[in-house]
Amino acid sequence: MKIFKFIAVFLAVTCASLAFFFFTRHNPQPTIPISAPASTPVIRQVTLIIDYGDGEKSTHIREFTASQSAFTLLQAISTEKNIPLVVKEFSFGKLVESINQISNTKNKAWIYLVNSRSPEVGADQYQIQPGDVIEWKYVKPE
Repeated sequence: MKIFKFIAVFLAVTCASLAFFFFTRHNPQPTIPISAPASTPVIRQVTLIIDYGDGEKSTHIREFTASQSAFTLLQAISTEKNIPLVVKEFSFGKLVESINQISNTKNKAWIYLVNSRSPEVGADQYQIQPGDVIEWKYVKPE
């Protein structure tokens, strides 16, 4: 009698397993779409700020262009906006002498910053990255 109970339970489990397999293979459950988490927007712009040192600033936002330096960004915007730019080339790189007819003196000079920090290379050497804020400031040298 125990053997018959064992066989009956075994057959019931086998039949239930086969029925489950057959039912799920031929009647798939509808899938519930799961929305993807909102992705962080990709910053594809750079900002150039020209600070004339007297409270006047001009801000220019541009699409990021690969292989552009902080200097070539300034040069491109100066050309586009008709801002006079005077540059002197030295063996170590380029020196901005004047922006919009405001020239370097012994008391003030043009410096550039990237994301509020002074880079370790000249403006013609610094390759801008998406999201960079390039500032050209007319300040008293430190």
